Amino acid sequence: SAVAHLLSAVVASQAASFRTDHEAHRDALSARIQALGGTPEAAKPTYDITPAPTDQASALRALAAIEDTAGKTGYRMVAGTGDTPLRTFLMTIMAAEGQHSSILLAEDGQPPIGPPFQSG
Repeated sequence: SAVAHLLSAVVASQAASFRTDHEAHRDALSARIQALGGTPEAAKPTYDITPAPTDQASALRALAAIEDTAGKTGYRMVAGTGDTPLRTFLMTIMAAEGQHSSILLAEDGQPPIGPPFQSG
């Protein structure tokens, strides 16, 4: 991807691993949707990252934002079903997104996990 050239070799390797995780999650989720009689949304061939990152720090922030969106999407899906096995499956995906996000934030020098019970 265009972002990969902005990352150090170690971070690029992590990002590639995260992408593999996302693709596996997408495929497993699509299979679950089909098993339930639904039709999953087709994956986009590319995703626009705006503003386009210009260095590793902005690339890390963009990737962390993607993980944040994925986690929030997972939360909405969990909230939308009462099926316990499906909720458990979705929460395992959300846990992976949280791990990805923490790693990216730490690479950017930010606290990977904020203090509990934040308010305001």
